[in-house]
Amino acid sequence: MRKIVAAALCLLLVAAPAFANDNAKLVGTWRLVSFDMEFQNGEPSRPFAGQKWFGYTIFTPGGRTMSVWEIEGRKAANTDEERAALLRTVNAITGTYRYEGGTGHVVVDVASNPAQRGAQTRGYKLDGNRLEVTTTWAPSPTLPGAPVTRSLVRFERVVP
Repeated sequence: MRKIVAAALCLLLVAAPAFANDNAKLVGTWRLVSFDMEFQNGEPSRPFAGQKWFGYTIFTPGGRTMSVWEIEGRKAANTDEERAALLRTVNAITGTYRYEGGTGHVVVDVASNPAQRGAQTRGYKLDGNRLEVTTTWAPSPTLPGAPVTRSLVRFERVVP
């Protein structure tokens, strides 16, 4: 019995690095490359909100992430109506993160859209200085008919 327990412990110790937390690999500043919306029904993917986004996401060694993204071409507002419209063209969040084994867990505690607050699970692929993040499938409240969509977000590391 002791040999079986010892063998199991050795196996766990050897396998542990394969499932290790990827937080340290993410630390740094990442430039947003694309922010697309995928459709579960097979429709072609397209840029989120139909426009090109740019911005940055930062992962700190302490497990906090911060993102600020906006649609390209935004102009300063002069009226209340224009200021309200600007809110639809920016996304900002901060929260804690843990990425491991292809799954990311983010708890958003501050967001430009309060609906984004709370725990979120994301898929991710990390390939050197490239990071791809996917949200879970869900009905889109902003599109007619609320089709089931997910976001596909791609980044490139700019600062380690």
